This record gives sequence, structure tokens and C-alpha cells, in this order.
Amino acid sequence: MKMQPSLVACSFVFVLVSLLDSTATTTAPQAGARSGFHLVLDRGWRFVKGDPAGAHETGFDASAWQVVTVPHCWNASDWNTKHAGFYRGPGWYRRDLAVPGSWIGKRIFLRFGAAGVFAEVFVNGQRVGEHKGAFAAFAFEITRQVKFGARNVLAV
Repeated sequence: MKMQPSLVACSFVFVLVSLLDSTATTTAPQAGARSGFHLVLDRGWRFVKGDPAGAHETGFDASAWQVVTVPHCWNASDWNTKHAGFYRGPGWYRRDLAVPGSWIGKRIFLRFGAAGVFAEVFVNGQRVGEHKGAFAAFAFEITRQVKFGARNVLAV
């Protein structure tokens, strides 16, 4: 029996929000200069196996989804089975992100340590980008999609 490749075997390794000063240049920072900081987003995620319609939209209710911490592997318990019965379909992760008004003037990036085979990233219902390539790191700038001084919704 030929096994079909898993669409998504495991999810995020980790997710960060990086803030950089919008005036930062591509040259090396001077000693002691602060070019930004990182906020780790490992907690507060909700997860569901499947592909519910509208899961990327801001008004979608994910309150019944499983609460998870990343890194998270949604079929880790399936790997030890003797048959090829592990889940090979889509799944969604969502969480809120408060973006303080004090971040205005900063560039904001979402950085993923890794994600399973394919990932689409949405901020406030807007598609930011996609990643294909299994467990490799990737990032997207989300400065234009966030609402400063407000709650924002991340969906992957």
C-alpha cells in the first residue's frame, strides 16, 4: 500500500513577533544600538483539525477549539500506530495579538520557526502570505495588516 504524503504532519515550532525601528537600515547596527525586540507567541493558540469555512476571518468563533501551546504536533499520537491512519488533512490555528499604540512607527514581522508542509498566514482576515517547504523557517511583515492600539487576529 502506497502512503500518500501528509498535507501537514506537525504545526509550528515557534512563532515570534519581531519589532524593528522603521528607520533601521540594512547596515550592521552600531555597538549598543537597539534595533528591535522579539515577542514569543507560544501560548494562547486555539487549534482545530479540519477546514471550517471562514476560519481566517476576524469574526469567526474559535472558542470551542482546543487550546494549544506551540510547538504543537496535531497527530503526534498517531505516529505510533501500525497502520497509516494518521491525520493528513488541513488544520487551523488562531490567536489574538494585542498591538499597543506605542508600536506605531515600528515594522512588525511574524517569524515562524517551522510549519508543516504548507501554511497560509492571515492577519485580521487579510492573507499575508503562504509557505511551502515543510519544516523550514519563514517570516512575513505584517505592519500594514495590524491595527495599532487594538486586538488583532492571527490565523494560520
